[in-house]
Amino acid sequence: MITASDTLKTLLEEQTTLSINIGCTLELNMNSLVDNISMSGAQISRTDTAGNTYFPFKKLFPIDTVVKPNRPIGAGIKYAIVGDVGLNTYRNPKSSEYEVDYRTYYPGAETSYKYYVSDKNTGLDVTANYTKTILTNKIVVRFELAHSTPPTWTIYNGATQLATGTNTSIAAFGTANAGTVTIYYNGTSWSTTEPTTPAAPVNMTSLRVTAGAVSGKYIGLIEMSPRWIRDITDRITDIGITKETSGGADDILPVGMVTANSLNLSMVSYEDTREVISFDKTMTFDSTKTYLYKGAEIKPYFKVYYTGAPLTDSIGAYEKLNQGSFYVDGWSIEEFGDVSLNALDGARILQQLVAPNIVCKDYTTVAIIRTLLDNVGFTNYNFNSTGTDNSVFAPRYWWTNDGGTVWESIQQLCRDSQMVAVFDENNILQFYTREYLFSTAGKTPISFRYAADNSKLPNILSFSKQDLPSANQVKVLWKSVATNNYTGNSQPLWMSNPRVLGALSLEETLPAISGQSVGPHDVSATNSYAKLNLVVSNDALKNNILNEYSGYLVVDSEIIEYDAVQYEYTDKNNITQTKDIENGADALKYLGLSKPGSSNYKPNGKYRIKTRGAFQTRIVAHTKQENIVNTWSGYDVQWNEAGGSTPVQTNVASMTATVSETQSPSDDPYDWGLYIQGLIDQGFSQSQAASSARYAAQAEYWYSTYGNRGL
Repeated sequence: MITASDTLKTLLEEQTTLSINIGCTLELNMNSLVDNISMSGAQISRTDTAGNTYFPFKKLFPIDTVVKPNRPIGAGIKYAIVGDVGLNTYRNPKSSEYEVDYRTYYPGAETSYKYYVSDKNTGLDVTANYTKTILTNKIVVRFELAHSTPPTWTIYNGATQLATGTNTSIAAFGTANAGTVTIYYNGTSWSTTEPTTPAAPVNMTSLRVTAGAVSGKYIGLIEMSPRWIRDITDRITDIGITKETSGGADDILPVGMVTANSLNLSMVSYEDTREVISFDKTMTFDSTKTYLYKGAEIKPYFKVYYTGAPLTDSIGAYEKLNQGSFYVDGWSIEEFGDVSLNALDGARILQQLVAPNIVCKDYTTVAIIRTLLDNVGFTNYNFNSTGTDNSVFAPRYWWTNDGGTVWESIQQLCRDSQMVAVFDENNILQFYTREYLFSTAGKTPISFRYAADNSKLPNILSFSKQDLPSANQVKVLWKSVATNNYTGNSQPLWMSNPRVLGALSLEETLPAISGQSVGPHDVSATNSYAKLNLVVSNDALKNNILNEYSGYLVVDSEIIEYDAVQYEYTDKNNITQTKDIENGADALKYLGLSKPGSSNYKPNGKYRIKTRGAFQTRIVAHTKQENIVNTWSGYDVQWNEAGGSTPVQTNVASMTATVSETQSPSDDPYDWGLYIQGLIDQGFSQSQAASSARYAAQAEYWYSTYGNRGL
């Protein structure tokens, strides 16, 4: 979203004449233009029992990573170190929600993204030495705040101190560039205030960063990079910005391939010795040149002039409207000095990165994207969703394609979950779920006017309408079969998913419905629940609920349809919340909102009723039977009739009872009351005795029917 002052918004609505100009800067990261940068800084060491010194963090947190290209623009990815992971500082990674400022992962030698840490209770001191003289008028330093926020920092050009400050000048969590300190050269000195116009760069051969120690904490360093910002406004002859969504004009839903915004720039360089040139790493830097190389950052903007605007140039006071960040993808320089350049937004970075090998089980699509981006050190993203997203799902398994890029993986996930992804003008990759796009809650509508509305001028230049007659159309994407390797085998056209059958006791009385004796009757609008307790034969294997979030309950002779299971969870503020869970994605979402620990997230036994009297069964009242669980027992019954021995009955608690000869069902009719009483006298409960009588009767019938056949 492009931000503008209220004054400018009013001018755009009320003025017929506005003075507008364009501007553009080119930013070069010196770490990408110089090879063989040497690093110096303390490596964390330990000593074993034999007195040998070793470096356990050298491969996990290498120092040279801080000068690599494509670093995160903000903190938020923490690698766990023993003793440095606090209580309630992590969430379940499978959930869509992650209510912590940073995500915690295990470090590894093969991890794609890494950063450097100084030792606990020790300050940070890192130096980058360049093989040739570089040019800079901007220096960026980023700390990983998930470990700690250093109390002080200092930046040096060789032995010369450029700037120093405290933690108040380090961007805090909650901002896109969390952990960042940026200093600018204004022509005479360095400060954290960005000048209106970039100053001429200074020479540098060594960049040093120090930070004060934090008691009991490590200090993480993500990046230290000298930059050179060059104003190329005077060279621009034409500029075009194309902003696209993931859908076309004929699409019914906002789904499809995720696209990138693009920039086309035309410049001139008519000097006898060209000043706009392609960069080669063998070159010596010259401050009079404008270097082009792939990945250089371009920031176009518009200047809107009006009285009282915050900025000033030779024309007058103006307000600056940033149009985003773009990265050079290609260019051409013609014989007579005409330069054509094209660039893409942040999607270009993700298009160049090969996706690491990742396998996710039961992760929501949001959690998969979050994990994928974090693994490559990409933190400038944001998910926009509602509390009732049904398009976000959790595949059983998901994995990256071998050799595929991060952007291709995002395209697949967005297409399957009907999600839109686009970079905004602040270089943030915004994800929008289907429900969020169609919802009007919390959004300011755009007012279109064909005629003046008081002081507001009409803003409709033209209007056209297109009818899409196939509102319910279905698009089928397919490829023709070129070869067939099947040799006579076949697959069933459809196979039902496994279903769960369970027994539950009714813990709260379920009343009848006045005026309704036969179903089906929809009660989904009343938020009615059935309180149930799952009955199993072995408490060691007992789950709290059925493994289905929707299904049917048979209570007496009535069939009841339920469509959700109610959970209780303790949020980060220690407040108990309840939520009806309709699917696995919901379960993972609210698991992420709860405090860690199984006691802070569990079902309460309530099943939300959707339909009473399903399949035209009778709707009647049902009395609670909360104690029935205590009277139900499961039995493993073994029959050994060889040699005429009596049957042996064993229940799940390994309690064994031998039925005596006098109580065996050998006569007809048999006195079952005496049989049951005999077991009660031996210490069995009435329910256990009755169950045993039933098994004994079945055994008697089996023996009388088959026992003499020698089977």
